[in-house]
Amino acid sequence: MNGSLPKKAFEQLTMPKPPVTVRKYLPADCERVMAISKDSPEAAQWPEESYHRAESAGQSVFVILNMAVDFSSRRQGVGMALVHAALKELPGNSDVFLEVRESNRSAIAFYGAHGFSIAGKRTGYYRDPEENALLMNKITG
Repeated sequence: MNGSLPKKAFEQLTMPKPPVTVRKYLPADCERVMAISKDSPEAAQWPEESYHRAESAGQSVFVILNMAVDFSSRRQGVGMALVHAALKELPGNSDVFLEVRESNRSAIAFYGAHGFSIAGKRTGYYRDPEENALLMNKITG
């Protein structure tokens, strides 16, 4: 079991769920991505142009600009599938970092259950509302 995470919550995060298909982002996905982001105030609120720039960057840099799951699909293994698919794309022994709102306890627990640990804090990182980010880290491989 994971240290401070209650047993039931840990089991919900790690139990197998129905299969989820993950594919690469396409520009046609932008409208739906923006809608999910808008409905996920705990996620970073990036402008639409940021998604287009990240998509057009190609393979030179691996970037997950934002991760949010549609409210109706949460706790069904979608987030776990997204994290596993993203990590699978990386070469072995990659140093992975992500930011999480300091108040987003469920995301902190989720990433902790997937091997990420708190590595630092970014003061005033988020806007609307302004909030600190916890920097989390995992080494793959």
